[in-house]
Amino acid sequence: MTSNTANTMDGSTAQAQDSYATKDYKITLRICANPATLDSTKDWLLEMEFRCHDLLRIMKEGLFWTSSNVVPGRGWLGNTRGSYAKHLSKQRVWELRDFADQEESQCRWVATATLYGHSWKFLADFRLHSLLRRNIGSCWAVNKMGDCVFVYNRSPDQPNCNCFDDKLHPSHGSWWFWPMEAILDYDTLTTLSCRDGEKTNTETNTNADTSTGTQAQTEGGSWSLI
Repeated sequence: MTSNTANTMDGSTAQAQDSYATKDYKITLRICANPATLDSTKDWLLEMEFRCHDLLRIMKEGLFWTSSNVVPGRGWLGNTRGSYAKHLSKQRVWELRDFADQEESQCRWVATATLYGHSWKFLADFRLHSLLRRNIGSCWAVNKMGDCVFVYNRSPDQPNCNCFDDKLHPSHGSWWFWPMEAILDYDTLTTLSCRDGEKTNTETNTNADTSTGTQAQTEGGSWSLI
């Protein structure tokens, strides 16, 4: 399979760099098929990189997103480049925004999700809403200087720390970077919540089960889909 990703990459990267310049923090999520062993070389690995501002507010409100945040016309398939190429030779990329229909400069966060795998069919069939909290292996956030302000590792032998707020820590039951058990599929949603988190009249589901397509309730009681 051939891929015309070079031109796509050049254009997407240039636009992304413009929006990233206004974002103060980078959050990286590493998700794999077997996070208990952190062995991603035998199956698949997905890395999500968020660029955002006002990280403390995001920590307090939760980093909500659904498939509705995927930006149409910005995804691509290609051969893997970099450190994962030896084990996972192919990759698929999605671009996401806080609000997919708004300019990047107006969004609180922008993100790329890169899935690494072995076969084109696996990449083509993969859906982001199939990701689950139990697949998370690690998460970390750094500031513009590259200093780490948050780190979570599934392995108990690795460090876990929140330099912004000790209470917002996985050890205390906080999963602000992944507050729902499962990512919602936009195609099953019956209504959109308000941007400011106002509750709608739609029936809600605090477990955020993808089979029902209903809304998720945050720990603080606000309602949001992103």
